[in-house]
Amino acid sequence: MNKMNFFEKKNNFVKYEEYKSREIIKNKIENPLITIAIPTYKRNHLIEKALLSAINQKTSLNYEIIIVDNNSDGKEKKLETIVDNYKNSKISYYKNTKNIGMYGNWNRCIELAKGEYVTILNDDDWLEENYIEEISKYLPTKHVIYTLYNTVDLRNKKKRFKDSLKQIYGGLLKIRRIKKLTVEDFFYRNMSAGSLGILFNKNKFIELGGYNDELFPSTDYIFHTYFCYKYGAIKILKKLANYRILENESMKEEVLLKWITQGKEFKNYLIDNILKEKKYYKEVEGLIETEKMNTSFWGTKIVYNKFKAQKYKLKIILKDIFF
Repeated sequence: MNKMNFFEKKNNFVKYEEYKSREIIKNKIENPLITIAIPTYKRNHLIEKALLSAINQKTSLNYEIIIVDNNSDGKEKKLETIVDNYKNSKISYYKNTKNIGMYGNWNRCIELAKGEYVTILNDDDWLEENYIEEISKYLPTKHVIYTLYNTVDLRNKKKRFKDSLKQIYGGLLKIRRIKKLTVEDFFYRNMSAGSLGILFNKNKFIELGGYNDELFPSTDYIFHTYFCYKYGAIKILKKLANYRILENESMKEEVLLKWITQGKEFKNYLIDNILKEKKYYKEVEGLIETEKMNTSFWGTKIVYNKFKAQKYKLKIILKDIFF
């Protein structure tokens, strides 16, 4: 039995309750069904695309947009000016009195949201204009709802044959409209790029205690697995969001290496405490483990072993498409 209880219920909102968020611009939306929350920190050059994607949703549903600025510098007014220039009644702008960290700010977004459902949109990503309309078809629900997303890599990478295969794979996924997710899916891999495209039931999110930043760098992966375990999850097999890769904390090699050791520990936790057929998953965990993480995607210098378990990769792909 692992010492770490990854699914321990813990109130992660109280860590920062003494640090308030000042509402500088207030929206005029009452009783929104959905909140699009944009946490941000010193990325004014990127946020406008995220904000415009939230404003330009093609839907008749009642929704709000909140921006929660983690830059506590009281003299910095540039983002406030950007937001104010839109003169949009859906937007509220909050500024934290202290930088409460990335996951602390994600939790604060949930706390400040007035919507029954919340999606956290990072300031360098953006939503498709039909995001709300498509995802609302599966409401009301206590499940967490995922979507597919486009990956927009802005690091001048050459298009590879592997990228074409990914496009074919994405097309095959559309054989079905939705996929029911289980903890087994999360055992094989993280199911999202951070919080991108995910819609949470606000009350259930708070009930589970929110993101625990002590579990960095796998905080979101572990919490989302926990959410699926407690309330279930579905994935809409449509690309309704866009993931921009340009500036990313994950590019640091020390973070990637911690992912390896933490990921192994978490998978073993799932085997010991959640998953059935423990012997099978132990075998799989051993096969997919690598001495060094496959980090070619991030462009680091870390070398890695080739997968010895290609059949398990194939199983994941077939499971996505047909089961």
